Amino acid sequence: APAPAPAPAPAPAPAPAPAEQGFLFATSHPSSGLDVLVDGKKVGKTPLRNHQLSVGTHTVVIRDPGSGHSSTHTAVIQKGRPTMVRGDAP
Repeated sequence: APAPAPAPAPAPAPAPAPAEQGFLFATSHPSSGLDVLVDGKKVGKTPLRNHQLSVGTHTVVIRDPGSGHSSTHTAVIQKGRPTMVRGDAP
């Protein structure tokens, strides 16, 4: 009997239609290199520039990995526009 054909590889999911996007910029003072978390997910370190986010409201946390100090901000992302968030280390 012929061997069963291997299962076809799953087709790649179609790319979602581009959601409306804006941009997040995050800075920290007096130091840089602080962790930036968006909606609970680490996305980089300060200074963060041109981070694409979907339009809407996002929670941004700027956290000092050394001291554990963090500041929480609400960023309202608008289509095609930059939104600035600044966290100050104590």
